[in-house]
This record gives sequence, C-alpha cells and structure tokens, in this order.
Amino acid sequence: RYEEAFEELANAPGLSIRLEHRIRHKDGTWRWVEGTFSSLFDDPEVGGLLATVRDITERKRAEEALRASEEKYHSLFESIDEGFCIVEVVFDGAGEPVDYRFLEVNPAFERHTGLRDATGRRMRELEPRHEEHWFETYGRIARTGEPERFQNAAEYLGGRVFDVYAFRIGAPGERKVA
Repeated sequence: RYEEAFEELANAPGLSIRLEHRIRHKDGTWRWVEGTFSSLFDDPEVGGLLATVRDITERKRAEEALRASEEKYHSLFESIDEGFCIVEVVFDGAGEPVDYRFLEVNPAFERHTGLRDATGRRMRELEPRHEEHWFETYGRIARTGEPERFQNAAEYLGGRVFDVYAFRIGAPGERKVA
C-alpha cells in the first residue's frame, strides 16, 4: 500500500494521502498507526514529501468498543417482544405538537401497531385521523423530559389499546421520545 501511495504522490504534486496500518511494536504488541503523506512541491522532479505518523491504537479500540456496543443494542432492539420506537416530535410555529416522525422502530412495534415501514415517516402520513392525545402526550414529554406511563386507545389503528412507557431521549432540543 505504501509503495503505491508514494508512487501516486510522486506523480501528483499537491496530493495528500492518509493511510492506516497495523504494526508490531518493539515490545511485541500490535499497534495501529495513521500516516499522512503530502507532496511538498509542485515540481515532480524535486520530489519533496512531508510524512507524519501517529499512534491511533486507542482510537481504534474505542471504535471497536462502540461497534460492539451498537451490535449488542441492535440485536436487543430487534429481538425484544415489546414494541419500541423512537420518534421526533414535530411542533408548529406556536410550539404545539402536531405530529411525530418515526426514527426507529423494532419488528415488535410493527406487529403490535400494524404500522408498516414507519421509519422515516410521520404519524399523520401513516394515519391522518390518529387521536390528538398521542401528539399532546409525546409533545409534553419532549418538552419537560418527564417520563410517563399511560394507557391509551388508538381507534384508527384497529381499536388497539396500548400500555406505554414513554421518555425523552437525547438532548431537550432534539425533541425525541422513546
């Protein structure tokens, strides 16, 4: 990889290339390094090169830990039998909640609600007649950050009655409720 990068730099003045690579440290451990290589001169005959290399092992470890955590979350999210969703509450110009957009839903949510392909869509798009109490409740939770447990009917979702625990997720300004 490095040979190809140096050849490319030699033939393209002004170019900068970044590479990540594993190396064995003198103590026998494996480390990750990031090298940045830049052509210094516009004249390829001069052949100047600036190289910087830094140890990025801790960053790589943190990325791997995050990836493992995301995989665990995703597995749990997809397999639980409780319906779960994250919505972004939509407020009008007067600050009143008027709709919400589904950001994430799990398969159980689809089974329990009957709403298909909801991710990315607004509730009023999926069911324009949906009862106002849903918008009011989620709007209140998004604003105050106070979680609520409640039971409410959804007549236009097949007359289902839902037992819900809803709470704000993320920063207050994100207006997200799970």
